[in-house]
Amino acid sequence: MKACVATGEKRVLTCKEIPVPEVEPGWLLLKTIYACICGSDLEYLDGSFNNIDQGFGYIRPGSIPGHEFIAEVVEVGDGAEGWSVGDRAVPLGNPDPAGIGSPNPGYENYRCMAEYFLSTPSGVQKVPDHVSDEEAVFVEPLCTGNGAAASAGVKPGQSAVVFGAGKIGLLAAMSARVAGASPVIIVDMVESRLQKALQVGVDVALNPKQADVTSEVVKLTNGGPDSVLICVRDGMVLNQSAQMVKRGGRIVLAGFVSPMEVNPMLWTVKQLKIIGILGGSMVDSLHMISRKQVDPTPLITETTSFDDCQRAIDSVYSGENIAVLLSA
Repeated sequence: MKACVATGEKRVLTCKEIPVPEVEPGWLLLKTIYACICGSDLEYLDGSFNNIDQGFGYIRPGSIPGHEFIAEVVEVGDGAEGWSVGDRAVPLGNPDPAGIGSPNPGYENYRCMAEYFLSTPSGVQKVPDHVSDEEAVFVEPLCTGNGAAASAGVKPGQSAVVFGAGKIGLLAAMSARVAGASPVIIVDMVESRLQKALQVGVDVALNPKQADVTSEVVKLTNGGPDSVLICVRDGMVLNQSAQMVKRGGRIVLAGFVSPMEVNPMLWTVKQLKIIGILGGSMVDSLHMISRKQVDPTPLITETTSFDDCQRAIDSVYSGENIAVLLSA
């Protein structure tokens, strides 16, 4: 089968032929319909996690990344109850409660950037027939976007600012909109992404190259937003968020923000809540898509093959693409 395999070289994936994994009792063999490139896939490949003492780091040479997927069950191992060949599956959580020794199970254990991969039944959930493959592949990233909005406690009529109009930022903005936030303001330096944000229902899109974002946000929200959702890696936006958010406001880190100097005194004086998340509920995100509260398909900017995985990875690094779907 074809698989996108890490070489150990920074930011490099290669497509190669490897054996189809064997199904053991209690496991499912899944055939990938689409795998979507995640920002954390990029961070694993470029070593951004090497400064975190939690077992994060490079994807090991020979490893297969990928945890955002829609797949079809093609073989059911003995004792894997509740599933049939032909069922469609999306992530639910850790596919192996033991973690196979991984401190971040799910990222290394799904391995969905391949034609076939394994999961336990507890690691996946079934996709309703009326949900398309293109919608379903967003269940995992939407759980991060919706998790950010939920962690911020967004309520109807409250204002929300999202830093980053990439895939997670756009899904966070859409989730804040579903929760009733108004206005929803998004900040990014890539003009095409700002236009995409307006297309999916964001009220205001600001480019730091063209405006003083902090003063503009304070003006638009009558003194500062109720919450700020950070969906970028640039650490400087944490200080910027603390400056703009209202007293008693909430700042959610939904991206892996790089190390930086901060002024905690400002957090104390403004009585801020700083919240870090790794995700939300994948059940909720499937429900949001299934019930048509969110349509993530406009975020798809390219569909290509595993053979083209390196160029696809490069295109997400560069900001050219938002959501790239890979398939065999």
